Amino acid sequence: MDQPDAEALFAMAMAEPSAPLSLDLFAHSIRRRWEHSGDVVAIHRDPGTADPEIRAGEADTLARRRVGLLGLANVLAPALRPDVDVAEASAILDALTLAEVYAELVEVQGWTPDRYETWVAAVLIEELLVADG
Repeated sequence: MDQPDAEALFAMAMAEPSAPLSLDLFAHSIRRRWEHSGDVVAIHRDPGTADPEIRAGEADTLARRRVGLLGLANVLAPALRPDVDVAEASAILDALTLAEVYAELVEVQGWTPDRYETWVAAVLIEELLVADG
């Protein structure tokens, strides 16, 4: 699913020299992606359990997503906490920004997209980066 706005924000996150600002941009890109295509992800998730062709397409999409997240984790590497390596950072980026997490918080729990974006950025900064000062 092409999401030019989300993809541009992700590219900005990759280029941002400040790790906290990079994660803010990344959180905004994720929020935009799930705001505009979360329903499409959900539509494909259930049939994918029974249809091998859909399941293969979904697996390919998730693999590409994880490559991008590993790239972001590598960009963040100099600012990562000493107890978090690049692989773990990538896994945290992946887990906290799945469409299912967005849907649970926004659609089920009633959070606003702004609240989700603020929360995910704050949690990622706290969990991944060395604290300032």
